Amino acid sequence: MASNEQRAWAFLKSKGFNDYAAAGIMGNLYAESGIRPDNLQNSYEKKLGLTDAEYTAAVDNGSYTNFVHDKAGYGLAQWTYYSRKQNLLSYAQAKGVSIADLDMQLEYLYKELASSVVIMDILREANTVREASDCILLKFERPADQSEAARVKRAGYSQTFYDRYTKTSSTAAANNEGGKMITKDFIAGNINGIAINSTVKAAAANYKAESQRSVKYIVMHYTGNTKDTAVANAKYFANGSRQASAHFFVDDSNIYQSVGLKNTAWHCGSNTYYHKECRNSNSFGIEMCCTAGNYKISAKTKENAAYLCAYLCKMLGIAAGAVIKYVVRHYDVTGKKCPAEMAGENNAEWAKFLADVAKILGGSAPDHNEPVQQPTFKATGTAVTTANLRMRAGAGTSFSTLLVVNKGCTVQVDGTVVNGWYHCKYGNTVGYMSGNYLKNVQTTSSTPAATRTHKVVKGDTLSQIAKKYGTTVNAIVLANRSKYPKITASYIVVGWELVV
Repeated sequence: MASNEQRAWAFLKSKGFNDYAAAGIMGNLYAESGIRPDNLQNSYEKKLGLTDAEYTAAVDNGSYTNFVHDKAGYGLAQWTYYSRKQNLLSYAQAKGVSIADLDMQLEYLYKELASSVVIMDILREANTVREASDCILLKFERPADQSEAARVKRAGYSQTFYDRYTKTSSTAAANNEGGKMITKDFIAGNINGIAINSTVKAAAANYKAESQRSVKYIVMHYTGNTKDTAVANAKYFANGSRQASAHFFVDDSNIYQSVGLKNTAWHCGSNTYYHKECRNSNSFGIEMCCTAGNYKISAKTKENAAYLCAYLCKMLGIAAGAVIKYVVRHYDVTGKKCPAEMAGENNAEWAKFLADVAKILGGSAPDHNEPVQQPTFKATGTAVTTANLRMRAGAGTSFSTLLVVNKGCTVQVDGTVVNGWYHCKYGNTVGYMSGNYLKNVQTTSSTPAATRTHKVVKGDTLSQIAKKYGTTVNAIVLANRSKYPKITASYIVVGWELVV
């Protein structure tokens, strides 16, 4: 007999959802109820003195009459609000089935989803598990905790279902289950524009030499100094018997590999372990230098470490959705407060780091710390949508969806066009919409304004460029993120052709 999750997956696929959407829905249902249609919110089991089965039976036989108004989450999606519970109850009664009937709840779930044009449009066009999972979390379930940590956690559940139901026997290998045999020693290449430096190697007394080993995890650390560099740390372990080491040291502008990948570095050993599997022998260790001073890691060092981590994830076969499982902190392994600013439960800094690694693996750049504000919108004309069209936070499909504008609606335009994407306003929301789905574009100018560009030369800064063209740094960053994902308020590259 098929399990609840197998039946749920088959149902969602029968309704035309693609694999990403089906997985996104499943991951959220798992987070809410474990995909159990009779699940009563845990806190209410004690409050009401009823088990899942007793509560369900009492609702079905009519002896419990407060189902609609008791505010207890119930069922696959933990329906809580009175009107939704009333509709669920009426739906079950109309079909003559138990309130906990799986097929009935799935049909009711689909009915609710289908009532939202925005949700259905996002799910139909979803091309990543994370996008679909976030849609259900933020626009359908809408729990109290909508933090990045919660999003990453649910996306991890969703990725598990995606892997389980869309892949063949290679699933385990694709998800790093059991680890990967590593025979490589020192690696060459560029990470985030930085050449890996392996000229300063750890002394033999500071690691265990191996001919090969199976690696499953990546452990993140910080050096815990007031201010230091990658080369200084590499040199420290290159001399003397330290009885400790790490594979990599990362700072703002350098990545030093100190220990060969096939060798066991001593970076997370302990007499007591909190992690059931991760050890020195089956992990890579990455140390982030405290480049910001005062025992803090700079944003740039974190960015470089995220790119290095993603590089190693690809080597190990760790997919974006599995990052949360296989990329861990020293804190997770032994309980040591390392990296200090990322330690503790539900830590926002750690959640952001994991999200950045997942984004890099998914082919997009991570969000940077510099906030990018929308430039002031001054309408110069209008356009009409030719389809239900997404308005995005930036010019390109890699940017998040702000809202979906229905076909035939009129939006305002301000004459800014970036790679075929129009800067638009609909209601109070400002963003970018693809010109492929806009018609009757009218502006106050008889001819479209030419796209103004500036080629970056040595010595340029975004502040200087913005001042020269009468715009803002944030506006330039926003206009160029789709073409140059690494651009920030403080980072540009000579030769870039910037839209200004």
